[in-house]
Amino acid sequence: MKNPVTISHFQNQAKACRDMGSPFTASLCEHLISHLDEKTKTGFRIENWPGDPAADALALRLCGALRSITITNPEDAFSQIYPNGIHSQYKKILISTIKTHDDYLSSWLDLPPQTNETGRASALLPGLLHVSRQTRQPIQLIEIGSSAGLNLQLDQFFYRYNAQTWGDPSSPVKLIPTISGVNPNLNGQLAIISTTGCDLSPLDIRDKHSQLRLRSYIWPDQQYRVDRLNGAIKLALQTPPEILTMDAAEFVEKQLATRVKNSAFVLMHSVVWQYLPSKTRRHIEDTLHKYGSKTDRSNPIFWLRLEGLGGKEPGAGLMLDTWPDHVTITLARSCFHGNWIEFL
Repeated sequence: MKNPVTISHFQNQAKACRDMGSPFTASLCEHLISHLDEKTKTGFRIENWPGDPAADALALRLCGALRSITITNPEDAFSQIYPNGIHSQYKKILISTIKTHDDYLSSWLDLPPQTNETGRASALLPGLLHVSRQTRQPIQLIEIGSSAGLNLQLDQFFYRYNAQTWGDPSSPVKLIPTISGVNPNLNGQLAIISTTGCDLSPLDIRDKHSQLRLRSYIWPDQQYRVDRLNGAIKLALQTPPEILTMDAAEFVEKQLATRVKNSAFVLMHSVVWQYLPSKTRRHIEDTLHKYGSKTDRSNPIFWLRLEGLGGKEPGAGLMLDTWPDHVTITLARSCFHGNWIEFL
């Protein structure tokens, strides 16, 4: 790898993976810097990526592609040394794997990562409970960047926040984040009357290839994330979420125009904003302000999101905007995977 922008991106991704508890994925990113070149289709595309490698999560795309090979080809030589990362033949096997699966790896780069990380629900749930307490109304929940829509079923998960619990203990998805700051307020009834999501490339949870994509983006040295993903898939297969193939800005405007009367409308998203074009982000903000300025307390509008803090602080911020009286509050700071949360 020679492109300094690409090298910097892979280095930064390696640091982020190590900081979030995946030394193997960090090591893989570092190996790819040394061993990837333009002799393969995959290497050529990486070296000459037309967009911003960081904004497009290019390193994670390739790591996910390699991970998928180990899932579908467990007898492959690369699968045998994965995820140890320390092996005398590692360099030779990695280079051989990229050459052997070149067309497959190159085509995998076409789509952005789709983790649909259910751990983020640990931060989002207290935000929805806050809305419920404030309005005492049922919630119409919509989500942009939904992927397979697993987090639209967050009211079916079980949560433990220190000594507090919420949800059904028999749920196949159990989320137990490390909590700091104040304890979250879990009081109030959560009544979600409808859920709808959108994505430019939604995943049909009933499709085996879609399940493969989700599993491929889970870092292999974090089994607890694999377990909660499997639990979320099990729930979703019982009642598949409604996910529309649609531009996020168009979706938000359409949903606001047809929102349910006498309910709280909540736009929710997590680790999606960075992938949207600036024009789309502005359109969504303008649309929220437009409808928010005309609404009343019988039809309040909320914007709940868990998104990056622009590098100012580690992790992501849980923010909530409310209308008709437009107020913005910060509820928490969280790990991007929801493993730790500092409630404010």
